[in-house]
Amino acid sequence: MQVGRDLSPREVAGAQVHRYPLAFGKVAITTPPFPSDPHYDAKAWEVCLTRHRPGRVVFWNVAPIARG
Repeated sequence: MQVGRDLSPREVAGAQVHRYPLAFGKVAITTPPFPSDPHYDAKAWEVCLTRHRPGRVVFWNVAPIARG
C-alpha cells in the first residue's frame, strides 16, 4: 500500500503496489472495524475491500490510532 512517497520495485521486492488516491494527510473515506490510523491503515483496508478476490486475505494493521 502506497500512501506517501513513490516506492521503487526494488523496495517492494517485486510485490504489487496499490496506490491510494488521496494524500497521506487526508483521512480514509471508510472506517475499518478495528482501531487503525486513518491516514494509513484505514486506507489500506479500503483498498483491500475493493480489490480482494475470493479466498483468504491477510491484512496487517501496522499502526494504532495516532495520538497527538
